[in-house]
Amino acid sequence: MGFGAPSVISVPSNHSASASANGSAGRPDEPMVVVAGSRASAVHELLTALLFGRYRLPHTPRHTYLALERGEERREPPRRLTESHAPRRLELTLPDALLDHVRILAARTVTADDESHHTMVLELLEQSAALILVTDGRTAYQPAELELLRSAAARNRAVFLVVTHADETGAWPEVVLANQESLARHLPRLAFEPWYPLGPRRSGVAELRRALVSWAAAECSRHGAVVTPSMPVVRVSPQAGESGWAQVLENGVGSARSELERYLVNCLAETRTSCLSLPADELTTALDSALQLMSVDLARQLRLAVDRVVGSVLDRVLLVSAGPAALARIRAALHREIADEEGTGQDYYRAILVTTTAAAATITVTSPLDGLDAHAYEPDGAILPPLGIGLTSNCLPLWHTRSDDSPESPESPERALRWGQRALDDVEMEVLREVARQFGQLSEAITVLIAEGIDHDFLLL
Repeated sequence: MGFGAPSVISVPSNHSASASANGSAGRPDEPMVVVAGSRASAVHELLTALLFGRYRLPHTPRHTYLALERGEERREPPRRLTESHAPRRLELTLPDALLDHVRILAARTVTADDESHHTMVLELLEQSAALILVTDGRTAYQPAELELLRSAAARNRAVFLVVTHADETGAWPEVVLANQESLARHLPRLAFEPWYPLGPRRSGVAELRRALVSWAAAECSRHGAVVTPSMPVVRVSPQAGESGWAQVLENGVGSARSELERYLVNCLAETRTSCLSLPADELTTALDSALQLMSVDLARQLRLAVDRVVGSVLDRVLLVSAGPAALARIRAALHREIADEEGTGQDYYRAILVTTTAAAATITVTSPLDGLDAHAYEPDGAILPPLGIGLTSNCLPLWHTRSDDSPESPESPERALRWGQRALDDVEMEVLREVARQFGQLSEAITVLIAEGIDHDFLLL
């Protein structure tokens, strides 16, 4: 089947959030963090990116806040916890590993003109050990935001600064600079805190997750608290730093990449033999089918190669061998790191599409595309995104009607053959480039995970 215009596909949530208004005991040793911002949508955007699963987080009105904890899924209608004029607390339990380390209170707005809501935010800050302030990269600090930062500094709370709409406007670096100057004047302790951007092409979500986990571990250690995660910690061996894991990673990636390149060259050689000898009016249909089949086989081979690379590195660094549950969490952490580096902040797909000019173009999309078999084949726990390969729908009618057999005729068999040869040559170059790119991303993600695991004695999942 040919590939047509992208379809907007609504992907159902893999995990539905559970909600309860009754409150729960939770795990009190986990530090609490309050997330607040001047725009409700910005806070929602950060939470959606920070909690990597496809969770349907509710939009809450004023005088309502979210309490996010790790737990089993269930859903109950929210209600006020006390008298009718009190703020509403909406508790959600989500299967996200970050919530093993922190509990999150999300106040959807910071507003000074609504005294009761503003009081609610300050009370949440009083309960919490840290503040994540989400600001708009298009506008400078609002007075209410500076007041909230001042309140956090006065209470000696840790502060994490997030800026949305990064890269969406050329003005956002100047906005951040202006905000830093405001902090230098009014709150010099916060002037040099790092900023975590959130935008379509630039994202600091992975860095923010790691910073929160590191901060939470230090906070628990400072207070002598012991956090019991809902899933076991994956311990790193004390000798991991001297185990030579980086060389094992480099060798494994090089070997896997070479094997896939040889596999690809062989597949394309078979495709050339089987397709380029066909009549012109059968060329595009056969070529599309062959490329689709190759892409699904390539996805399987890539998955096996990636698992071998990851397994060889883990064998060098872990205190005990990782079981199936731990491996699933490690794959998810690597997938999350790669997606964040890609700048999508969510699951994404890659596609190599042949156009009517016989050129192959590589694109990134956040939803599977109709007509690409490899996008339908998405095994659970895949670290790297599925790579679909096929022809655009405009290619399929090519060479189906011939006016004559003249070499100058646009529908001649000779032109069809040359078109097919150029298309396959371009596909080969694009796939080789994409395989190299994906293995580079894999190597960087594994390096980050293992290096930080060695620093903390356990993997930050």
